[in-house]
Amino acid sequence: MRLRRGQAMVESVVAVLFVAFLFFALFFLARLLTVKIMLEYSASRVARARTVGLNDFVCNKVARVAVMTVAGARLWPDAEELEANLPELAAEDEELLDEELSEELRLRAATVVQLARLYMGRETPSEAAGFMEYEYWRTLYVKPGDDSSVRMDFAILDIPVSLTGVSHIENHYRDYLAAP
Repeated sequence: MRLRRGQAMVESVVAVLFVAFLFFALFFLARLLTVKIMLEYSASRVARARTVGLNDFVCNKVARVAVMTVAGARLWPDAEELEANLPELAAEDEELLDEELSEELRLRAATVVQLARLYMGRETPSEAAGFMEYEYWRTLYVKPGDDSSVRMDFAILDIPVSLTGVSHIENHYRDYLAAP
């Protein structure tokens, strides 16, 4: 009888380990898919920015803002510094927020929206670098153009990963500038 009870415990431990492994594998894949989708979105924003004539600096800012949600922890400014220095919430920011959210979540969402707007308003690379920083922004590589690509190196559960998002916007300016 004791042998059977020990056998059942071993089987239970193996089953629990299998389920835990499956959960972490699904978590890992979900995180990879989320980052990949955000990098594709970022590449499309960079391609659009380049198509309308914006320079590399603005394209880099656009890519950074587009991946803020998957760029890891915000290193600067921290929450206390941010709350002390942000202006009042604008009316258009209020409209973006869901009324069902708790007040704390509403404040955080509004803060991120304001922070992104203020970051995009920085006019020089030194102003932008000193204004805001996320954990994986330093590993974000942007190649603007008609075939824009955005690559980010990051870690999931301490496993290093590198993903790339690519977007192509066909440029028709030659058709419109050609002599008849």
